[in-house]
Amino acid sequence: MTDRELQLFRNRLSDLARQCEDRNIATHTHFLTVEEQRLAEQFILNVDGVRVISDGVFCDAERKLLFFLPSYLEEAPEEEIGCFRIEPRAAKFAEALSHRDFLGALMGLGIKREMLGDLAVTENCAQLAALSTVREVLLRELTEVKHTKVRVSEIARDELSAVRRTEIRSINAASLRADVLIAAVWRLSRTQAKESFARGEVFRNGIELENPSAELKAEDFVSLRGKGKFKLCGTEARVTKSGRLYVDIAYYI
Repeated sequence: MTDRELQLFRNRLSDLARQCEDRNIATHTHFLTVEEQRLAEQFILNVDGVRVISDGVFCDAERKLLFFLPSYLEEAPEEEIGCFRIEPRAAKFAEALSHRDFLGALMGLGIKREMLGDLAVTENCAQLAALSTVREVLLRELTEVKHTKVRVSEIARDELSAVRRTEIRSINAASLRADVLIAAVWRLSRTQAKESFARGEVFRNGIELENPSAELKAEDFVSLRGKGKFKLCGTEARVTKSGRLYVDIAYYI
């Protein structure tokens, strides 16, 4: 973010907190990236009678809303987030559809990325969380992904909250350097890993990472374009007698 964008973001959070306090109602942000969530932790001011909680529906959600709640509310209003399933109308004749295909179709409707939470794709079907304000657009206008006719249905929140899209893996690596971990996770040579940085294919918390020697921190999300994504777990790395590390990651499957 630029300095101006940071200030606007800070002001928006402050406005939401004040609205909650003054009007005694729940307010919320759009779906925040991991980086925005970290910034929000620094920017949110303590306001009397206002609690702040996050919600992304999925048990391992990356993108989340921040809710500002008045004292009489214990939980975020569930009606603010809709849960949806997108599936081919004729599965037998459907193309192979990827996360990028589904997301591209959604963006093609004019829906901004910040209106959408996480999207999980399994067996050629997608499940996603979205702001309820885009519900009618999704149900009425999303009819095709690539060249495949699809149907959109609203589903129960429980169907998404139970979805786990990651599996825990223990990775043997020499250090927590970004290039070292990327090479270990995707079984690349160090040269191949460094070349991916030069091509602009590595992202940390949604922002391009240019420095291969940058040390990753717990809860960092790292993606390599065309390969996948993982999150560095908060558990402490285990050191072998030879000095190598075993690091736990949550790998997106």
